[in-house]
Amino acid sequence: MATHIDLSQLPEELVELIFIWLRGAKDIIRFGAVCSLWRFLSSSARSRGLLLMKPLTPMLLFPSNNDDRLHHIFDFSDGKAARIPLPEFNGKWCCHSWKGWLVTITCSPPYPIEFFNLISRERIQLPLPETLQDPPPNVESTPIEMFIDKAIPSSNPLDPDCVFLAIHGNRGKLAFCKSKDNTWKTLTSDAINYDDIQYYKNRFIAVGPFGVFQCDIDSEQKVIPFAPPVVFGCFNRKYLVEFFGDLLLVVRHLDWEDQYSDASDHYTPKFELFKFDSRNLVWNRLSSLGDHALFLGHNQAILISTNEFNEFKPDCIYFVDDYIEGYFERAAGCHDMGIFNLKAHAFEPVLPFTQIWLSPLFWIIPEL
Repeated sequence: MATHIDLSQLPEELVELIFIWLRGAKDIIRFGAVCSLWRFLSSSARSRGLLLMKPLTPMLLFPSNNDDRLHHIFDFSDGKAARIPLPEFNGKWCCHSWKGWLVTITCSPPYPIEFFNLISRERIQLPLPETLQDPPPNVESTPIEMFIDKAIPSSNPLDPDCVFLAIHGNRGKLAFCKSKDNTWKTLTSDAINYDDIQYYKNRFIAVGPFGVFQCDIDSEQKVIPFAPPVVFGCFNRKYLVEFFGDLLLVVRHLDWEDQYSDASDHYTPKFELFKFDSRNLVWNRLSSLGDHALFLGHNQAILISTNEFNEFKPDCIYFVDDYIEGYFERAAGCHDMGIFNLKAHAFEPVLPFTQIWLSPLFWIIPEL
């Protein structure tokens, strides 16, 4: 007969010895999921330098399925997915990720919004959606996916001086809040339908159809022109990336197999990159990322060196589906994903298997 062992009762010294032998990010996440004591000891050991390892690699978080309600995390260093229990996600919609944090919205009134740390399980409560100055016209009938599209912090979310900026509503407006605020403040802007936000050189910036704007959150609480637009028409997504102090604009083009069919699947035919020339205020086309890889989707863009993470291919864009309408307007779900090689202008699969998810996938870099 099997004997049940309460792992939370093991001596702390023994648990630390186990942790020191871990090397992979996937193992560290699963270690911290055992219990609160193991999570605390893993964070403590890492901060005290007891764990000597390279920076944690980008990984892909899969949503739970109907069979076991467990999430899975895919580690590209060994090409395997591991189950990870996330009971904190039950009854919640996850809309965005920032490093090792995820933005969740509870699917029942009053629809609390949280920043959630995947390893430490720490939570930061953000103001309720009803405090937005331009809230959904009918909260009960509005899809929860439309409440918040993206949200990012100005610094460590646990910093008491941290400021959060979000793209919200079905018109893609900008709103911000400071740590422990009870309400969102919507920035005055003539533009709507912002695609992406970034904290760049000590200021928030946002990109939309009419260019890149700087967010004044201190005095006038409005957006200010920062860089001219790159015009491509309606069917694209834009992302802001900091590239060694420079600002990059990545344009992801979208198309449909049959534009006249409501059931048609969308797909990405190409990407284009531009680097901002701040002296001449123009965007210059960029043809290569060199020995770097970029990760795009429902996340703050991640840029890594492929010399440091050789499980990833240089000069490539790893992307997952972030066309939100696909989750509730069509049965297509999350399927538009792959690896785009900038030099060869060619696509290849990002995963060794094919599947369609009905909830988003997220690129994450776990933080201890």
